Amino acid sequence: MKIFLPLIFLVLFTAISYSEEIDKPKQAPPERRAPPEFAVAACSGKKDGDTCQFQGPVGKENGTCRYTPDKKYFACKPERPPRNKDEAGQPAGQTGVAPEDMPPGSKDKYGEN
Repeated sequence: MKIFLPLIFLVLFTAISYSEEIDKPKQAPPERRAPPEFAVAACSGKKDGDTCQFQGPVGKENGTCRYTPDKKYFACKPERPPRNKDEAGQPAGQTGVAPEDMPPGSKDKYGEN
């Protein structure tokens, strides 16, 4: 009997904790950041779907003028492969800019040249 009493309390505590998690209201997703000014400027005077080009942190990039999903901004969306997936939708190897292609004096995400 002494073994069952703590076990019953553990089961009840777990059930109560779990039910509190279910009842919590879901948080709204964080608001998206505005596109960089250079991406917005690249589409100034252009129409949705027009090609665009800008000089960004990884160098010269080509893209397409698009509205953000919330229609708040109109900016140049760079042509980049999907993050962390290859064309078949499988996880990809390391992606990014090769060190020799980075602008002089810039650092990668690890703070190295």
